[in-house]
Amino acid sequence: MTLEEDPGLRDWLDRVAVEGLMHRYSDAVTRAEWGQLEAVFTPESVLEVASPFNFRGEGAQAIRLQLTEMTTQ
Repeated sequence: MTLEEDPGLRDWLDRVAVEGLMHRYSDAVTRAEWGQLEAVFTPESVLEVASPFNFRGEGAQAIRLQLTEMTTQ
């Protein structure tokens, strides 16, 4: 059976991929590993964080720079 034939398997694999991405993001922020953080995002990524931070970054490099500045102040 292929992934196309089993939507449950595709859903499960997607969830595992998203969880892995969340872990990589959290680990990078926790350790202030900015190169790893940038690698989590694509050039087209948009990261929006609501109040109290009110942050919006567009693109991997911009997200990295803004988060670096926010965490070193």
